[in-house]
Amino acid sequence: MRTQFLIPITFFVAALSSNAYALKISGWGFSINSPLRATINLQGVPNPSSKPTIVVVDATLDEIEYFCVNPNNYNVAPGEAGSLTVMGTERVEDTDVTTNGQATVNLIFNIDGPYECVNPNWTYVDNTAAVKLVTVNLAYYECAGDPKVDDDPCYLDGEPWYEVNKKAGSASGVCTLDPVERDPYTLIPVPGQIYECVEN
Repeated sequence: MRTQFLIPITFFVAALSSNAYALKISGWGFSINSPLRATINLQGVPNPSSKPTIVVVDATLDEIEYFCVNPNNYNVAPGEAGSLTVMGTERVEDTDVTTNGQATVNLIFNIDGPYECVNPNWTYVDNTAAVKLVTVNLAYYECAGDPKVDDDPCYLDGEPWYEVNKKAGSASGVCTLDPVERDPYTLIPVPGQIYECVEN
């Protein structure tokens, strides 16, 4: 039986530069890092002080692999695979600029439990969760607010305030990691593992 978790997560995404290129998502991928990192490359990024932009992320994290421990004899066994639906948005900032008109944005998905164990008397082993399958949709928009007068030009009263008809770029695809490499003693996923991603 698969457990479904619905958790909204806000990601802090950013970028800056001139309009030397067409605004678009020029590349993206995932790696295990605290514990899951999405890296998105943007092209044609405008100066956020005059023309703010925002990245929107919508992803399903499937086949979450984790471990549980028996508190009586300390035996360890895999938990029941589950999934998370995560989504978030964040304004582009100048700290992510790599070169003129380009930026790299890193988003951290915090997926650590606690998770339910097959045996309710067992306990989730902290930091052992790893996602084996990611289905992702990405979009890059121009914000509607004026950064000179609006504290948050990409939101209005807590609601997204960007031009849906001014989508600067989008991408979608599926990423997999199988098997997950783990520390043999702690069972924590080895950081830096790169997912194999296929764009739709």
